[in-house]
Amino acid sequence: MCRALPLAVGSLLLVTALLKTFYAADTAQLRFAYELPRWLVIIAVQAELLVGLLLVSGISSRLTWVSGLGLFVVFATFSLYRALSGYESCGCFGPLEVNPWWTLTLDAVIVWLLVVQRQAFLERSQPPVGKVKLSASAAGYLLLGGSSLFLMVGSAPTDLRADDSLPSNAKLVVLKPTEWINQKFPLNDEMSPKIDVSDGESVVLLYHHDCSKCRDALPRYEQLAGEMAKRGDTAQVLLLEVPPYGMALDHIGLATRARLSADRQWFVQAPVEIQLWDGMVRLASLNLPSVSEVP
Repeated sequence: MCRALPLAVGSLLLVTALLKTFYAADTAQLRFAYELPRWLVIIAVQAELLVGLLLVSGISSRLTWVSGLGLFVVFATFSLYRALSGYESCGCFGPLEVNPWWTLTLDAVIVWLLVVQRQAFLERSQPPVGKVKLSASAAGYLLLGGSSLFLMVGSAPTDLRADDSLPSNAKLVVLKPTEWINQKFPLNDEMSPKIDVSDGESVVLLYHHDCSKCRDALPRYEQLAGEMAKRGDTAQVLLLEVPPYGMALDHIGLATRARLSADRQWFVQAPVEIQLWDGMVRLASLNLPSVSEVP
């Protein structure tokens, strides 16, 4: 059992690294949520791959033990921060949502095992290391590490700025509406159906169908649209859904509904309200000011 521990820990590191590599949207969400530079995320994934391979192969056991202990201490600290901040997922397993309290428990258990079962790691490899084993491990890291680096760099998200047009090959797009103020609304060509927001006043709500705060906000914006219609206000309320879509909803209110293109992946902190005047962004806020007084 003890001798299988390095193999189990190494396999876990390899799985988490590969999940973050192959699911760019979830990795981007983690990165932007914490304002982490892309190079730091890439280094973290490379460290998981390298330490994971060393643990599985049994090479450089003492250095690997120290590196593994350090990694899981960092992971535990990160999971604790996520848990105390109230996040629903740790963001550690790419597309898999895992409660940060669970990952904190897992990380703490692994740190404890690394300490109390230290000898199992140190005895896993005895010098001299065979050339075949060393060559196979080096080749494995070059293959996995190189592929991961290529995929993560190649799938870098595109920041959509108000004065930019999206290139046709942009697959993952990051929206930062607070940076669009006093500039042209950049999503005109990405809506389905096409909605004209170039004339007059518009209040746009960007939302996700599976976001609890978004679900709470939607009826308040429908109510806002009704109140504006009663007093003869010509401003329109546009509810703009961000993919992946939920079930189609019957349009029973006065608010206009549209969806962003499903041809791309979008990352935006939602719900967020954007106020437009003649197609120009004059305000963008997560505080939803137009309905802040609506119960």
